[in-house]
Amino acid sequence: MNYYYLADDQKPIGPLPLSALQTLAASSVLKPDTLVIQEGGADWTRWGDLEVPDEWEPPGGGSQRTNLWQLLQQDTDQTPLVRFLDQRLDRLRKPGGDDRFAVGFQRYARIVTNLGSYGVLLAGVLILLGSVVVAIRIDAGSPILSGVGAALLSIILHYLAVKFSCTNERLMDRSPVMLPTDVIPRTMSLLSLIAAVGILVFSIYDAIHSSEVSLRLGLISGAIGILAAVLVYHVHLICSFPKHLLNVECLEEAVFRAGEYYANLVKYSARLLLRMGALVFGYGMLAALAALVINGTFLVGQSRLNAADDAFMAAAAALGLALLPMVIHFLYLATVLVADLVSAIFEIERNTAPQPSSPRTEAD
Repeated sequence: MNYYYLADDQKPIGPLPLSALQTLAASSVLKPDTLVIQEGGADWTRWGDLEVPDEWEPPGGGSQRTNLWQLLQQDTDQTPLVRFLDQRLDRLRKPGGDDRFAVGFQRYARIVTNLGSYGVLLAGVLILLGSVVVAIRIDAGSPILSGVGAALLSIILHYLAVKFSCTNERLMDRSPVMLPTDVIPRTMSLLSLIAAVGILVFSIYDAIHSSEVSLRLGLISGAIGILAAVLVYHVHLICSFPKHLLNVECLEEAVFRAGEYYANLVKYSARLLLRMGALVFGYGMLAALAALVINGTFLVGQSRLNAADDAFMAAAAALGLALLPMVIHFLYLATVLVADLVSAIFEIERNTAPQPSSPRTEAD
């Protein structure tokens, strides 16, 4: 049994099952005075006055079936193992509440992004200092010119990183993306959590064995593995709070066509990329700066022959990472453009299809 509800712009939205209306009411989208109408019905009714059919039960309600044969026959998205995993995922997101965690995570992500933006300038300064050291050592002025050029380039890249990072943050504050189910966010949350633990265990194991050959190699391997595990764990956190961190609404049992569902999944993935891109930029810049400082120290002390090459690679990585917010911005726009075109096709078809008239039209 599906319903339409009247939006603030007097446009009927639907059809949606009763369970989806319950979800909208719980999130204060539907208010008691919002008008709703049953599909095929003639009269609009206030949501607060709508009579719920006796045969309707909320998802997950009803009596528990203990017979194994009945359990195998019932149409459900829950098994004992799935229910256990869902409970564990819900428990991970309980402390502090959704809103409080989301505000804290957004503040934390902003700090990481700002560290990356200022890290671009610091990389330019370090490159300039390193070029002065090299110029003194070889008694030539050309390295200083290269260092000055890199410092000026870092100023431009800092400007781009700040502007595109702020723009990317605002892109997610626009209209929400609708998904008919939370199965994709929950699945990605579970898989990313398992992957983070696996990467962490493997990196520690690899670091221990690599340190037997070279302590430096073991430390580098362990640091890269831990950084990768931390970033993958961020995917778990973001997918656990899609509404607050990605502006993605999951409406259980909402009526979506396959093309619309796919287009919205593409938008969801693009927003996840947008959110993760800021964190990868910040953490990647900090890692590149650490490598630049360490190899620069070796370069000054002349304690390692290939320190100059490693320092150059770290400097190139730091300046290259500054372009990441801009690259992700245009990649996001191109991806969402295709998804919006698909959504527009279905929206045109929906608008041209017969719909129940609004109360204002009936009055006229």
